[in-house]
Amino acid sequence: MMKKLFSILVIALAASVLPVQAQLKVGVGVTGGLNINNMHVSDNGYKETIKDRTCKTKPGFVIGPTAIFTLPQFGLGLDVSALYDLRAVRPKKKSIDTKVTNQTLQIPVNVRYGFMLGDMVQLFVYGGPQFGLCLKKKGQTVLEGTNKDGDAMLLNWQPVSSAMSVNLGVGGVVLDRVQVKIGYNFAMDATGEFKRINTVTGATRVLETGKLHACQVMVSYLF
Repeated sequence: MMKKLFSILVIALAASVLPVQAQLKVGVGVTGGLNINNMHVSDNGYKETIKDRTCKTKPGFVIGPTAIFTLPQFGLGLDVSALYDLRAVRPKKKSIDTKVTNQTLQIPVNVRYGFMLGDMVQLFVYGGPQFGLCLKKKGQTVLEGTNKDGDAMLLNWQPVSSAMSVNLGVGGVVLDRVQVKIGYNFAMDATGEFKRINTVTGATRVLETGKLHACQVMVSYLF
């Protein structure tokens, strides 16, 4: 569904660009920012690990190149980035003191609509899909213990290889150089799984799945 929506948005923007190619503005720059994360946990019917449906927030960050395409006469635009994205949370369980981290390459494709506030400042709203690819696929142990038979047990966080999310937010551009965006990234797919592993028998059970959301504050400098 989201891929179809993204295709429709790109086609609609391209159709609006074609008649006015000479007035298309292109900006390229670098984006960096802060992630304020939270994770919603689905327990899949088991109640053996994460008691709460959310996790404690730990800060993260994003950084990477950005390209912005705008049609100033219509207030329309499209921005595309390739961002290294680090997110972290800690499960709300007293026995777990390990920070869960996710390292991904995020590719947001945001449609924007803006208006000028004077001659130097443009304000805009934006939204669109974001595609994430896992950069660190190795599982992370967050809890160790034993079962009633004395077998060593692990609780592992295992990121998924790819996931999709959606962005919504507002922003502003000053002097066509500095852009500030404040938005929220909603995870549409599971970001990872909490797996219980019996190291003796090799038996594995997915106890919970987690969706990592993030409030984001980002600054871009355009060359």
